[in-house]
Amino acid sequence: TVTRCFNAKAITQRHENLLRGGNLGDAVQVEAKVDIVGCRLPGESVRAKVEVKGTAKVRDLSDSVPLCDSFAQKSGVLLAQPHESRERESVSAAVVLHVRDVALWWPRGYGQAVLYDADIRLSTTSTSYSEPSRVDSTSQRIGFRHVEIVEEPVALAEGLSFFLRVNGVPVWAKGANWIPADMFYNRVSVAERSSLLRSATEGNMNMIRVWGGGLYEDDEFYEWCDAAGLMVWQEFAFACSMYPVDRDFVANARAEIRETAVRLASHPSVVIWGGNNENEAMLTWTDFLREHRDRYVVDQMRLYADVVRTTLFDVDPAAAFVFSSPSNGIVAAEPFMPRWGNAQSNENGDVH
Repeated sequence: TVTRCFNAKAITQRHENLLRGGNLGDAVQVEAKVDIVGCRLPGESVRAKVEVKGTAKVRDLSDSVPLCDSFAQKSGVLLAQPHESRERESVSAAVVLHVRDVALWWPRGYGQAVLYDADIRLSTTSTSYSEPSRVDSTSQRIGFRHVEIVEEPVALAEGLSFFLRVNGVPVWAKGANWIPADMFYNRVSVAERSSLLRSATEGNMNMIRVWGGGLYEDDEFYEWCDAAGLMVWQEFAFACSMYPVDRDFVANARAEIRETAVRLASHPSVVIWGGNNENEAMLTWTDFLREHRDRYVVDQMRLYADVVRTTLFDVDPAAAFVFSSPSNGIVAAEPFMPRWGNAQSNENGDVH
């Protein structure tokens, strides 16, 4: 099964009073529509998940139940009735649509970067009114694809492989590091950024690594990459430093990771996430870090495994994730355990 999640990003904190109060007879309706065209995949089922979350204090919703098992140019609708008994600070409801006719999104050089229009609307219905009342909506271009990091033994060689397999096909990633296009970011025009990205594709690149020492780019950056089939290696913004792991910093980091993942996980171009830039390698850079290595290994596991990785997977369970870059790879995915050692080893993980 090829799985891709997309989030209703507009239906969030912008409407804090979205579901507050109202008549007890009101219902919350979550409607998602995806227009389907393209080829049929024999024996395959593609699942699109629409997730809507609010921060208002609302009455509990009943368990979400998908009402449609397949569709083509139709809508999937989920109705949830509020309980009268209690209230809570947040609520979520989801509808899962099983899509059987879809064309996959492919990286540049491997096929077409096929995108679809997804429209998500949130509305309330009441026994007092005949027509639903729309309270928010969002539209987004989405793609369907499956990505995995392949780390397995290589014949006649030491160590493990390290490459991406997209839609079951091994991909040769060819690309460059993307740092902010200007020290003063607001000076970067849409035309300038598009020109830089176009220079990558015209140079036969198919991947851009958004460096962890920079910033998270805006939506238009990732939309451009989606349409061009330009894969993105997206690092979280931790780079070249040993970060604190006190309660306040961890809480702030967790909020940053979640907000970033919710915003970007819907983009098919974002094929791999990195926990940080060079922080694993840093453990061997100075006498002080080598002397206190064990302490910083514990800190890094706390921040990049327990917080970054876990929070990312809460948003996108199918995400491909590397602990750091460069990295010596992992010993096991579950329970998660990095190999540590030489992060610049040619035998495991990636190198700079």
